[in-house]
Amino acid sequence: MSILPFPSDASTVDHALTASTISQFPELEKIVEDFTVSTAAHLASGLAGTDFERFERQASALSREVLGGLLKFGIEQLDDGAGSLTRNGKNFTRVEATSHTVMTSAGPVTYSRSRYRRAGEASIVPVDEKLGLAAGYFTPLAARQAVFLMSHNTARDCVSLYGELGVEGASVSSLQRLTTAAAEQWESSAGQGLAEIRGSEAIPVEAAAVCISLDGVMVPMLPEEREDKKTLYREASCGTVSYYDDEGERLKTLYFGQMPEPRKFTLKAQLAAEVAALAERRPDLQPVAVADAAADNWTFLSTLAPGDLQLIDYWHACQHLKCVADHAFGGDPAAAETWFQKYRGIPGNDEDGVERVIRAIRYRHAANGKSVAALERELKFFRKHRRRMRYAVHQANHLPIGSGVVESACRTLVSERMKKSGQRWGMAGGQAVLTLRALVRSGRFDVAWKTIAAQWKTSANDNGTCGKQSAAL
Repeated sequence: MSILPFPSDASTVDHALTASTISQFPELEKIVEDFTVSTAAHLASGLAGTDFERFERQASALSREVLGGLLKFGIEQLDDGAGSLTRNGKNFTRVEATSHTVMTSAGPVTYSRSRYRRAGEASIVPVDEKLGLAAGYFTPLAARQAVFLMSHNTARDCVSLYGELGVEGASVSSLQRLTTAAAEQWESSAGQGLAEIRGSEAIPVEAAAVCISLDGVMVPMLPEEREDKKTLYREASCGTVSYYDDEGERLKTLYFGQMPEPRKFTLKAQLAAEVAALAERRPDLQPVAVADAAADNWTFLSTLAPGDLQLIDYWHACQHLKCVADHAFGGDPAAAETWFQKYRGIPGNDEDGVERVIRAIRYRHAANGKSVAALERELKFFRKHRRRMRYAVHQANHLPIGSGVVESACRTLVSERMKKSGQRWGMAGGQAVLTLRALVRSGRFDVAWKTIAAQWKTSANDNGTCGKQSAAL
């Protein structure tokens, strides 16, 4: 038997047919009868007029109870009760039915299902396979909701949120296992999954340029084999690919995040794949690269954007100008500030601005006898990166001159979620959060989840799947 599809237009329901259909299923008829009685009693209680908050809370509990009953009924309808089944040419015999509890959008639901056994083989539970249980416990919708919540909150916060909504059944450990398992499912097919997303998602029609940036942010890691057990901080990495229109307005941003790894190999591969796919679909878009002055950044970014479209983040350059001012006028803060304010605006307003700045630094270097070494370092910095400081030209062409988008990504993608009080991360748990959080912020979670859920349904088994986890989740 199969469940009747829910009508899209309630006005078209044939109530006589519906009543006749319900009567064929005693369990469903009992649910409808109990709901009718409970609803009538609740409405007749008069509670709405004396304490509406309590009335609403009880009404919500009633609706969850009914939903749980409907889900139990629906799940059990998936069991055809066959006496045997064949899998990979082997026959399995049905044994006594057992109960199983799963987490649904309404909370825990316990149902009865057939099991099939064969000597020397693992048991087969077709109902669980058809459900596509995530981590052996969550139904597809419940898993999606939980993973979405976990991309924004700690496991403990999620449990508290479930409690406030009156939904039981989600524990810290089950949410941690689910999140790590979901990320592992996605990572196992991320190449194919991302390719499908890139091929189907819309590139803003009005996009005239695309900006690629990357940066790093320190995250607290679980102590390794250290006697002092102190928190170890290592650098995670973030990358962004942002679309801009011909007026310089940012239209859309894609986000990427990776736990600490040597030379940001995985992040760079993701950004390179994104840009390559974009170039194939929209070869007219100008690729612009903006980042701080780290040499490794530019070894990579120079492969994605031509030299005249590579830019050192403007604010990073300003920090170096401030350093020049502080060293050149160390004994006169007011003079240092005046000099800084004068020269910080020149590169953005004058096409020859960086050369004027270099000449000014050279003059201060020659005139200063105390901080010659520091000023010489700054002079070398501006000379080395002068071709990546064409801020006035970029602004005239309505192209970005700052890496604020990726710096914001470091904060919103990583820090806000992963640097809460007491948090420390393992590689698997941290990457799970970053992977899923990046998909959500990029607007790719809906499509990615279809791939994740499909894999669970394909590989479902009675024991479910578990991933490594971090207590910090």
